[in-house]
Parts: sequence; structure tokens; C-alpha cells
Amino acid sequence: MAALLISGCSGLKRPSKDITVQIHTGTTGLAMSFLKNAPPSDIQATGENQRTPFQVGISLENKGAYDIKDGHLLLSVERNYMEIMGWQLNDNERFTQVGASGEKVSFKLKGRSDINPTGEIDSIFANVDALPFEKQSITRSASIRATACYGYQTLASASVCIDTDAYNLNPIDKSCTAKDISLSGGQGGPISVDKIDVSVLPNNEEGEEKSASPQFVVHISNKGDGLVFNKDKVSDACSSANLKTEDINTVTLDDISFSGYSLKGGYFECSPIQIRLRGQDDKFVCKVKKGIINTKTGAYSTTLEVVLEYGYSQTISKDLAMSRII
Repeated sequence: MAALLISGCSGLKRPSKDITVQIHTGTTGLAMSFLKNAPPSDIQATGENQRTPFQVGISLENKGAYDIKDGHLLLSVERNYMEIMGWQLNDNERFTQVGASGEKVSFKLKGRSDINPTGEIDSIFANVDALPFEKQSITRSASIRATACYGYQTLASASVCIDTDAYNLNPIDKSCTAKDISLSGGQGGPISVDKIDVSVLPNNEEGEEKSASPQFVVHISNKGDGLVFNKDKVSDACSSANLKTEDINTVTLDDISFSGYSLKGGYFECSPIQIRLRGQDDKFVCKVKKGIINTKTGAYSTTLEVVLEYGYSQTISKDLAMSRII
């Protein structure tokens, strides 16, 4: 039951200092595929009561902008026809056996960065046995599936105009004009920030010192072909445990910030924090709390950052044709 492990990241090529590497772009996190002829499309059994061993090879590549620290890879076969004999890890630090069944390994892969603009790639093989044919059977078909589950993050940034004098009460020239922001091309993960509606709401306050509350309506979507779920349920998603309804299609707002004001710092009121994706206008609203930004601040340009966290899973499959040589 020997198996083989191939490392597809033999070295990292540092980009030239004169080249600007675009890390937070694209809508792919993990890319996965079966390796050529592993498994083979056709499997021939040589004897009536003999098992036929073959290998399943899976390539994993982190094409996104976030490191996968505790991913899970689950191999599934039709147990009436096949049995998983185990993985060959070869002391590879990226993969670790999970449980005694031999069906699952955990993995970690770094995403794109300044020193590695393509992200890490690695491959792993599992040993599988095709079980003996029944006497009356000559051919049969079966399928193999591989499912990856992992936690991921999307970081979106955009230049916005904060105009604290929304009603033009101060007779000064403004350096910018507040407007909605459209984003395209993704931010290096399957969950994408597509649009940010920008406005400033004056607060009704007594006295000379009055405040304004910048408000952001952030529109997001799932641009990948996988399932998004609660970031704390990665292990459950790749197991026999069923995800609860409230955990499916759930994205968590980790932070939103500009000019030193942040959700984590207590400056924002946001709703909802847990966003349920329903495939239409999925959004959340964040507003700076009352009494923080003075209306006399005027208008200025700054960078708004949004951090989203989520779990993600995707599955690949392959059909096999099995036959017994008579």
C-alpha cells in the first residue's frame, strides 16, 4: 500500500522590487483537482476474488490572499465497491492524518503574498482498493469525491470621501464629494465586496458642537462555486455531522475601519454582524456612533477597509468504469 506525495512548491521566486504585486484580487480561494490518471477512468480486475489497488491524487492550490491554517480534505468512495486504505504523508508538514478511518487529512497552505505572489501548491495521494466482483458481475460504475473545507478571509479596501457637512452649512471648498463605490474583480477570495453605498447622517444634538455619522451599506456575494458556512464549523462541514440551517450561507463581519475608527475599537454600530447570503441583495449596514466625528471636520478622502470571515467548502468528483477480465 505504498503511496506517493508530490510537493508542487519547490521554491519561491521573489518578485522584483520594481513590480507592484496585486495580492487582493480575484475570486478564487482554494483550487483543487484530481491528478492525471489518479484515479484512472477505467479499472480492470484481474481475478474473481482479488482486490485491485489504485491511487487517488489530489492537487491543492491556494490562489487567494489568505493563508489556510486548518483546512480539511475528505475523500469519499462508494463503500460497496471500494475501500480507502490510507494516505501517504511522508512527513510532509502541510498534511496531518485526522481520525482512524483514513478518509480525512488536515492541511495548511499559504496564500498569495509579496514574496510568493502565486500562493502555495501541494499534492497528496491516497491508496484505494477496488473490491472483488460478485460472480455474476462483469462491469460496474462508481464515483469518487474529494471535498475540501477551510476557513477564509476577504479584505476589501476602497478610497471613500467622508463629507461631515452633508447639508453644505459650512462656507468652505470641499476637497472631495461623497459617492457610492463599485468594486469589481474580487479581493482574493470567493466572497466578494461588490459595492459600498456611502452617506453621512447628521445627528440631532444640542449645543454648538454637533456630530455626523458616516454610514456604509456594504453589498457582498459568493463569487465561487462552493458552499459558504459559519467560520467556526470547518471541521463539521467535512464530517458526518450535519451543518445547522443557521450555519449555512453565513459570513461574519470581522471589522470595518477608516481613519483610526473601527468596529473592533467600538466606534461603529453594524447590523447584522452575521450576514446570511440569500442570493439577492446581500448586505450589511455600518454607522459611526453619535458624538465621535464633528461636523466641522469637513470633507476628506480616506481608505475604508472591510474584513469578512467565513468557512468555505468545495467538491470535485470523478466517475469510474470497473470491469472484470474473464
